[in-house]
Amino acid sequence: MKTILVIVLSLLIPAGSLTAQTKPTAVIPDTAAGIQLKAWLSVFESGDDAAFMRFINEHYSKTLLAENDAAYRADRAARTYLDTRGFDIRDVEKSSDEEIVVLAQSSLTGLWFRLTMKVEPAVPHLITEYGSQRIQPPSKFPVKKLSQKELVREIKTFMDHLAAADAFSGTLLVAKDGKPIFKTVHGLASKAWNIPNRLDTKLGVASVGKMFTAIAIAQLAEQGKLSFTDTVGKHLTDYPNKDVAQKVTIHHLLTHSSGLGDTYSANYICHKGVLRQVKDWLPLFINDPKPLAFEPGARWQYSNQGFILLGAIIEKVSGENFFDYIHKHIFQPAGMINTDYYEGDRDTPNLAMGYTNFEDLGEDNYQFHLGERRNVSLYNGARGGPTGGLSSTVDDLLRFTLALRGNKLLTAKNVELLTSSKILARKYDANQTYWGYGFELENIDGMRVIGHGGGDFGISSGVRWYPDSGNYTIVVLSNYDRGGIITIYKLEEMILQQAAAKH
Repeated sequence: MKTILVIVLSLLIPAGSLTAQTKPTAVIPDTAAGIQLKAWLSVFESGDDAAFMRFINEHYSKTLLAENDAAYRADRAARTYLDTRGFDIRDVEKSSDEEIVVLAQSSLTGLWFRLTMKVEPAVPHLITEYGSQRIQPPSKFPVKKLSQKELVREIKTFMDHLAAADAFSGTLLVAKDGKPIFKTVHGLASKAWNIPNRLDTKLGVASVGKMFTAIAIAQLAEQGKLSFTDTVGKHLTDYPNKDVAQKVTIHHLLTHSSGLGDTYSANYICHKGVLRQVKDWLPLFINDPKPLAFEPGARWQYSNQGFILLGAIIEKVSGENFFDYIHKHIFQPAGMINTDYYEGDRDTPNLAMGYTNFEDLGEDNYQFHLGERRNVSLYNGARGGPTGGLSSTVDDLLRFTLALRGNKLLTAKNVELLTSSKILARKYDANQTYWGYGFELENIDGMRVIGHGGGDFGISSGVRWYPDSGNYTIVVLSNYDRGGIITIYKLEEMILQQAAAKH
């Protein structure tokens, strides 16, 4: 396997430069658990995914490897390494011979993590548990209150740092009160032709597009053409699965609580080149005899199938093609002139190629490798749809947020309806995430975060609005798997910290 070059981080500007340099490094004790943790962190910092595999095979207990094998765990470790480039240990929260819990910061981003390791009591003290969980900055490490000028300078330093580490490629816009206060662009739209990204480069947004589908549904509800309590069968009268037709409502589809599953599978891979209209997606799953994963409304489970059905309902109720409807009723009123569901086999000017660390092994099996990124030309389908898959620019997406908040797309009542919590969805990061109608929602210490993220091979994007934290908006588009995600995480931390910090 190719391995990524180990970055000499001391030569780079530390992330969060006003605070990271002053935080002391804690000493991991020489307990059985502490020794194993130090050994793992040393291997982890090498950035060698083959070394990850060896360590896990040699140091993890048989019971732990029976739950998930070494290949799976090495894959996850490699993804974490790409996001962090190692950990700086800041505090020991708990320590005994058989367990250790430490607070650490990502060497790349300065984001905070809690690392937990447990070992067997007998020599050689094989590892029985290891986990790294992203957390909010601990209160014992307070931050300095920054002026807006200082905050912008910190953001610029951070983005330059990511780009220097080849962790970010794409565009970023930060606005306050709807007006841009910072924009930046890094990386290449085409590595083959050495074409740099520009601020107006069109980049993939992936599931950010689900917000547009949700807004279209709400517009039709405003017109009295449908209700959120309508069943699938009321509008798609010939839907073959009777449980879906009779039990699943538009509310369930919008909140990912329908019990339906995903569209991306080996079947998708076989047909991706011909999926150009909403109707083309339906055969991928509507005749599946498997029952719903759970009773509709019982819990949350992310479902792309649900949003395909919403697209079909939009077409049936409006009498318009899905793409035409979104253009006419969302993109045009919002002034989004560089946004579209571009077709993969047509040449679109100034459209970036995506680059991924995943390798296609066939039959919907993808393996993650550190090292050289591959372009996603073999993975790209014919066209996006109600689940997302369009491309846009940071300026267009800011225009969208302003049009939505300015009630140009929906009434204030329905904007509130879409962006208020409907169901809890736990995520493996620092916070709990809730879902509205097509919108991801967080409430962090009483401060709301509203928007949607997007991720796919060679795409990581996000649109986030912080109405209670200085009224900032972040729009990030990256043609790397994780570049936009870690950018959102860090900038969100900066903004929320400044809102909470005292002079």
